[in-house]
Amino acid sequence: MAIWLDAWRGDNAGVVEGRRNYRALISLTLTDGTFPVALFESGDLDGTKWFYNISATCLTPDAMYAIVTDVEEIGDYVYSLEMMPWQFSNTPTGEWQPGVHLFSIMMLGGGGSQSGTIASVIVPSKRSQVRRPFKMSEFNASKVMQRRMSR
Repeated sequence: MAIWLDAWRGDNAGVVEGRRNYRALISLTLTDGTFPVALFESGDLDGTKWFYNISATCLTPDAMYAIVTDVEEIGDYVYSLEMMPWQFSNTPTGEWQPGVHLFSIMMLGGGGSQSGTIASVIVPSKRSQVRRPFKMSEFNASKVMQRRMSR
């Protein structure tokens, strides 16, 4: 099965109504109607849900790494992916600053197929809505890094 991802890359020209903070919007195109396993497979990292077959990278230079912590269907073949900054001892320490950031998103499909896209994610300017980075244990960080490198 093959999948193709596309994503919303707007927001830089003003406020888009209804956008939720820390969320990337993607759409799927499928060749046979079989949804990618990545949307349904999750694990646990120190008590935080993690979709391990969806890889996300903040493209802002020196920014912290990202994990996908929630997948929500919001329309026909359209999904909202929640991003969480994370770090451990030797990863970049740059916090995500308020504004619009671009993320590279890669998703695993059936039969080992993969597809990627670039999506925008809003980091809020209100201090009360800013997420603190998830401090990961060395053991779990090695699991995440192995997943990232195996793609």
